[in-house]
Amino acid sequence: MTSRGTVLGTFVLLCVGILIGGVVQADPLFNPQMPYSVGSEPGWVAVGDLDGDEDLDLVVANEGSDNVSVLLGNGTGSFAAAVDYVAGTEPTCVAVGLFDAGDAPDLAVANETTNDVSILLGNGDGTFKAAVNYSTGSSPTSVVVGDVNEDGDLDLVVSNWGDSDVSVLAGNGDGTFQAADDYGVGMYTYPSEVAIGYLDGDSHLDLATSNQFSSDLSVLLGNGDGSFQTAEICDLEDNTYASAVAIGHLNPDGYADLVVSNEFGHDVSVLLGNGDGTFQAAKDYPAGTAPFSVGIEDLDLDGNADLAVADWTNTGVVWVLLGNGDGTFQTAESYATQTKASSVAIGDLDNDYVQDLAVANYGSGTVSVLLNLKEACNDTDGDGYGSPSNPSCMYTGDDCDNDNPDINPGASEMCNGVDDDCNGNTADGAHEAWIGASCDGGDTDFCEEGTYSCEGAAQVCSDETDDTVEVCDGLDNDCDGQIGDWETDEDGDHYVQCISWEGTDPDIYAGGDCNDDDAAQNPGLEENLAAGNCGDGKDNDCDNLVDVQESGCPAPEPGPCAAVPAS
Repeated sequence: MTSRGTVLGTFVLLCVGILIGGVVQADPLFNPQMPYSVGSEPGWVAVGDLDGDEDLDLVVANEGSDNVSVLLGNGTGSFAAAVDYVAGTEPTCVAVGLFDAGDAPDLAVANETTNDVSILLGNGDGTFKAAVNYSTGSSPTSVVVGDVNEDGDLDLVVSNWGDSDVSVLAGNGDGTFQAADDYGVGMYTYPSEVAIGYLDGDSHLDLATSNQFSSDLSVLLGNGDGSFQTAEICDLEDNTYASAVAIGHLNPDGYADLVVSNEFGHDVSVLLGNGDGTFQAAKDYPAGTAPFSVGIEDLDLDGNADLAVADWTNTGVVWVLLGNGDGTFQTAESYATQTKASSVAIGDLDNDYVQDLAVANYGSGTVSVLLNLKEACNDTDGDGYGSPSNPSCMYTGDDCDNDNPDINPGASEMCNGVDDDCNGNTADGAHEAWIGASCDGGDTDFCEEGTYSCEGAAQVCSDETDDTVEVCDGLDNDCDGQIGDWETDEDGDHYVQCISWEGTDPDIYAGGDCNDDDAAQNPGLEENLAAGNCGDGKDNDCDNLVDVQESGCPAPEPGPCAAVPAS
């Protein structure tokens, strides 16, 4: 092993027996590891459905045996024995992608000693064709895939440790690639890993590299045509030996963030994004002795991004840092792997809708599988109800049809022969509570004079009565929740405005109140001289006659200033 390995080997010998930054978990999130034999000195593990059976498989780059190992998964978290395929010399990294426009996943392998990348096209059944090699820069240590020139075909980006640059190999869409174009990441930076993602809020893919010797990060913003802008450097602590970088969303602001594993710093650095391709100052979190690889995913089903960190130690450890959702993280917890964990990959390896870990163990020639103990919500139709329900689901209740989002415990029952609300009954069998319940039919009143039933696929109300009209009786005849204003005695004189009072309220004498705001006006009063109401300007007895218009009221006498008729 050259470059990375030579330095790493020296460091680990100096740190044997030291456990820095973390605790052994009290409430385990993962089952104990299950190791599987692969080739010699496995430095990288990736996941993907390589045989088209919808179960995730593993592929491992073996630096010591110059090959890649493919382990096909059976969907329960266990894997078939490894099958090896020749790559270049000292393969350090493997990536999965569709390079030839087919449905069969293919492999791209970075070969550190032969300075090239091997392409192994898939046959669709988990087997692969012989490798075809394409030249890169010096000592390529990692490879990622993405459509960086936006032509619809996947391209390759390779970090070249020996040249302090990255190579971009444009894909032709048929499994072949064009000659590499190189972009510097900074003098004497020695990038160990490259990550790809959207860092500045536009639609063009960008790059970030972890730089080992300069202990910093380089960010290269994409132009959308396969080219990249001049690298910008993000500072980290001095002499931390940045070994890996990952891109993810660590807080709710929607901006891409970066996480770097610092092998000599015994920690990981979190750099929150500003959304424009720049990042805030790094915040460090202890993560074991020699954190060498980092992955980002929600591991505990709380909706927050968590970290998994492979620790290059002789004891063999992977660390898990649970996220708080605001870009900060809890104390790291350790899970045993085997010797010198060099790479961690995250995926649902047993089809239980929670994320599991696969860890390449460089010192033991194995890959460890750690299955998650969390129980996920099996909500395949996305309606928030699981089958069966558990605390991870959005809503409580077992979904009786997990393929139809319209059928769940929160749905309304329909007349369709289906148990829409998952209560064990169907409306058509008259078992639902609303069958026979009161209802208001097609009239415009609000009175429930009918009952619900099913007729074929339709929900029918049997109310066939005419509209109920509000009458003057002090009752809510049309069932709208109120009686008419003309049915109320607002002035307390025992008369209401409506003419034909039909009510039984003993406090109401009759209708015909011509002013229900004035108790001095109602049909029970008199408007005459004896009553003293003549001349007050009111229709006191509500007969539409006022003062002198009444027979009992005399005309007013002229005053001293009365007009004199002209002669």
